[in-house]
Amino acid sequence: MSKKNKEILGIAAAIVAALIVLAAVLAVKGRKTDRQSVISNDACDVNVGLIMGPPSMGLGYFMNEAENGNTYNNYSFTVEGIDYSTLAAKLNDGTYDIITCPSNVSSILYNNKDLKDSVEVISINNLGLLHILTTDDSINSMEDLKGRTVYSIGEGGPPEYTFEYLLDKYGLTGQVNFSFRSTPFEVLNLLQDEPGAIALLPQPFVEVAKLLVDNLRTPIDVTEAWNKLNIESGVQSVTTVTVVRKSFLQEHRQAVDEYLEYAKKSTDYTLANVEQAAKWTEKYETFLNPDIAVNAITQCSICTITGSKMKSILSGFLQIMYELNPDSVGGKMPDDEFYYIPSSDSNNADNTGKGTNVDSAAGNTAQKETPSATDSSSGNSENASNGNSENATQEAASGNDGGNYGNNYADNSQNSGSGNGSADNSLNNTAGNHPSDNGVGEVKIPAGNYTVTANIWFRKEDSGLPLNPHITSDVFPPKDPVSNNALLTVGNSGNCSVRVPVVIQSKVMTIQELSGFSNVSVENIERDGDGNITAITLGLGKLDSIGTVVTDSCTASLKMGDLAMSISGFSRDQTWPAMFEMN
Repeated sequence: MSKKNKEILGIAAAIVAALIVLAAVLAVKGRKTDRQSVISNDACDVNVGLIMGPPSMGLGYFMNEAENGNTYNNYSFTVEGIDYSTLAAKLNDGTYDIITCPSNVSSILYNNKDLKDSVEVISINNLGLLHILTTDDSINSMEDLKGRTVYSIGEGGPPEYTFEYLLDKYGLTGQVNFSFRSTPFEVLNLLQDEPGAIALLPQPFVEVAKLLVDNLRTPIDVTEAWNKLNIESGVQSVTTVTVVRKSFLQEHRQAVDEYLEYAKKSTDYTLANVEQAAKWTEKYETFLNPDIAVNAITQCSICTITGSKMKSILSGFLQIMYELNPDSVGGKMPDDEFYYIPSSDSNNADNTGKGTNVDSAAGNTAQKETPSATDSSSGNSENASNGNSENATQEAASGNDGGNYGNNYADNSQNSGSGNGSADNSLNNTAGNHPSDNGVGEVKIPAGNYTVTANIWFRKEDSGLPLNPHITSDVFPPKDPVSNNALLTVGNSGNCSVRVPVVIQSKVMTIQELSGFSNVSVENIERDGDGNITAITLGLGKLDSIGTVVTDSCTASLKMGDLAMSISGFSRDQTWPAMFEMN
């Protein structure tokens, strides 16, 4: 077994005490476990751990139903970012009863000697969703990758083995340099900074990349390439699955069956109501931006495939992985006990979100005589969005994107072009606006309050992120400046101050301190109950006009948000140089 697979598994937890006792009894009696004998039909708590992105983006309806008390059992969902090794470890120690994970990892867990028969796979969540991305116009087919480097995430998972399979079938083994990075952000940075770089990424990061990289193309759909090679066999690429602790399944099979029932309902709802489903991705943090999710959902091969059909599709995919590298599935093919087949195997005509061979079906699983049979999808849409989607494409008055703010303002001599209609101020600098000049010169702006544009941001060169995060933006990704967001106050003496809201989503980061300004002074800092900055008021001295551009540099201390940290791989606490501009 590879080192990577061993790391995924971690240290196996002790088998549940009740199962140890049961196993001992059965050993003495020399008979097989009667699964029905340990089943409880009572409602129970079900702790579900999810991978952010495609494996969970289709579960919004289910999560909403559970939140509103419409399920028989009590389902609690936790999104763990993209770290499936953490999910596997927490399944092993009993923190989670059900998790989503890469398809081959489920087999590795099953085949581990310390965890033998401790998991069962219950559904397929996503089929193929990988794409080749590049700005190089010469890349149009697999053959065009010969002699090139392809950057990717997912070492030890489906991205690696799926792509290696394609290289083998196209006769390119050893002729393409496959270079792994730990996070999607690292790959996105390479796409931005390295001309003609080539990347292999799954959805929805493909849609994120399109926002961040100019002239980006997706010349190769890896799923289509896979399907062309497997037309006769019909073997499909499987990216993620759902697994359950076997001990939990043995005691609470009805809870697992209800989970599958609602997962199927949720998948059907997602594919039929993409905009609402996209809003739920933000509400439940299965993804960060509903506007990106709208485009990504239909490209993520979202599905709920269970029972015998699941077994047929997944076993075919795992067989190919095994033949390519036995370690990729844990050293051997899992046996029939790996696959959970419901007693009523009727929910196996399943919907998928993109170009698969799986048949569509409208019906749900056989209804149980429990409250879970109620389909209550209405009346909840108002809770699904925080109302920020209208800001997803900010158009600053300057017409510049976030990348244009990477200019050197050390001499404060360059205006970003705010378009405020003040030609005489088009190249204003902050000379003469230093706080030490307060009280000097004539009053040029009538006293009062004015709406202006003010932004504080980090250069990607300083942060290591593939964008210039604006802490004055409340959308994801916060790459663009906002407009008309700040309040300029002019006193009777002509002295000016500006209040700048700090509104970046906490899931991205929270700002602890802003200091080190040289051209402006800090007059006030507002904080929330946790001590995070929510607004800062800066003294500007006397300005020539409302259109005067004021710039400065500073230092920001911050804490990365949970989801951004899991995607970026960064540590929680960061200190970065920052830029301020008012126009």
